[in-house]
Amino acid sequence: MARCLETIADHQQRITNVMLLIQARLDDPPSLGEVAALAAFSPYHFHRLFTAYTGESLSTFIRRLRFERAIGRASCR
Repeated sequence: MARCLETIADHQQRITNVMLLIQARLDDPPSLGEVAALAAFSPYHFHRLFTAYTGESLSTFIRRLRFERAIGRASCR
């Protein structure tokens, strides 16, 4: 059981690292291949895990962040 919890924590950390990279490069987000390589998963496995952990696909995550940023800029005017 402890090993399973370690695996879950490892996956969460890898997904978090990818999310931070995407936030830092929101104007030019990395490709699926880049983020999968960063997380050390195949693109297929990474996308499946990302969707499971975040509840949204990679492209939906990027769109949402861009939208939230745009709303923030509009409300400051």
